[in-house]
Amino acid sequence: MDSDEFVVDTPVVREFVADVRAAIESATSPEAACDAIRPGFARLLTDPEWLPERFQAPNPESGMGGGIGQWLLFRASDRSLTLFALVVPPGSETPIHDHLAWGLVGLYRGTQDEEVYAERDGGLELVDRRALEPGDFYALLPPRDDIHRVRTTSAETSVSIHLLTNDIGCVARHTWDPESGERLPFRSGYVNTDCQEDPSRASTVAPQLSVRRGREAVEFYKAAFGAAERHRVGGTRDNPEVVAELAVGDATFWVADESPEHANYSPETLGGGTVRMLLVVDDPDAAVERAKAAGAREVYPVAEEHGWRLGRVEDPFGHHWEVGRPLTR
Repeated sequence: MDSDEFVVDTPVVREFVADVRAAIESATSPEAACDAIRPGFARLLTDPEWLPERFQAPNPESGMGGGIGQWLLFRASDRSLTLFALVVPPGSETPIHDHLAWGLVGLYRGTQDEEVYAERDGGLELVDRRALEPGDFYALLPPRDDIHRVRTTSAETSVSIHLLTNDIGCVARHTWDPESGERLPFRSGYVNTDCQEDPSRASTVAPQLSVRRGREAVEFYKAAFGAAERHRVGGTRDNPEVVAELAVGDATFWVADESPEHANYSPETLGGGTVRMLLVVDDPDAAVERAKAAGAREVYPVAEEHGWRLGRVEDPFGHHWEVGRPLTR
């Protein structure tokens, strides 16, 4: 998209989005950003006038089933931020699903029960259950509490407001079978707008970075590049070696402890890497500074050459990252 999409184009929504962006820009972490956004989000949940009735209606053709409607209210031009309403009719419940983005979720109307799950030992474990009343809200900070389902417990339809840092209706994410714990691909869509691509028809290539100290590497990539953890195997006392799927925006990559028995070697073992990662961002200067603050070493500073504004860092595990953007963008 060339510009922001204000489906509900009112001063209330525009002011809220502007405040959210200012909070994200000045925050040092997603958790700090959520804390800064909380007061404005709370006001939104208690304002009975800002959300038109048509965005509080169920959807009989819902991709989630049960008449559940997901109504887009705002979407950033780069799809890095969305505001939407989730409408769940009485007696209906969402699938068990993830979000793959941080943000805030709050109840605007009706009542709900929420069940929070975690993937453990190859299955799905219920770790928390809570009842929600209008005005209640909570932060999503993946991987913590990112897998859940909600059901409406009131006689009236429930409406929850979600502020998330991805294009939640259009990204490929997951549902889980509650009996077997099997994880399945999922895309919820929106009632009032189409997604431009069908991820079920898309071919993708995702690199896997072999490292020493896999758990440490996962935390570094979260801090340095804002990566979200989508999936992890291992990293426990009984199984210390880690294989994890991470995402920066919609781009995914994998991180795994090296395993020489499978011919997977880290740059530290080889004395250098065989792959160079290229991370395309809107602000390379800020991204490189963030990576350095997290522990990356600057290989060469951000500069303009060959049609790009580009810098290069080496992460603590020996992998090199070029961080930049094309100048024609």
